Amino acid sequence: MSETNELRIAVIGAGPAGVYSSDIFLRQLGKLGEELGLGTKARIDLFEKLPVPFGLVRYGVAPDHPSIKFIASALEKTLDNPDIHLYCDVEFGKDVTLDELLEKSDFISLHAPALPGGPLVNADTIAKMKDGVCIINTSRGGNVDEKALLEALNSGKVRAAGLDVWAEEPSKNHDLYSHPMVSCTPHIGAQTVEAQKRIGAEIVEIISKM
Repeated sequence: MSETNELRIAVIGAGPAGVYSSDIFLRQLGKLGEELGLGTKARIDLFEKLPVPFGLVRYGVAPDHPSIKFIASALEKTLDNPDIHLYCDVEFGKDVTLDELLEKSDFISLHAPALPGGPLVNADTIAKMKDGVCIINTSRGGNVDEKALLEALNSGKVRAAGLDVWAEEPSKNHDLYSHPMVSCTPHIGAQTVEAQKRIGAEIVEIISKM
């Protein structure tokens, strides 16, 4: 935790998932931090590789569709929060000064697509992280070097990890998914019957307007 008693959270990827996660972090982690005496507030450093945030909402096939505009408007309101600091045209591991970002962050949450060049979280980047950092990956399994993460968990360098995706699915990495400081969730949030019906209806509506 920072010297100002402030939880610092680095969110990599400012698509809808990254933006909404930032809002959830602020509301839930800030509250939990205060209850546990870990910090009275939280700060989000939100990094986006592209010139503007919101991913497919801005760069998709129908950015001017009314439903997409509605989502974009909601995302804009979320970013009005003064505790969310957005940095666009910034690539993690290239433009972001890792020594500054990683040493200050209590949590690092990945919401970026898998990119060429190997995992975003690997032995080298973990070594630059703050001792006791928590890592969350809800993006792609290939963004985290599972071997390096397990070693860091066992050494205590990484305090805990939340993993929603894996390099191999279903995962055979028993040592990692059964680790007492790892929380696992299935990456199927959109696979409920209700969600699939809404997605199908929205796709039909978008196509009909094209």
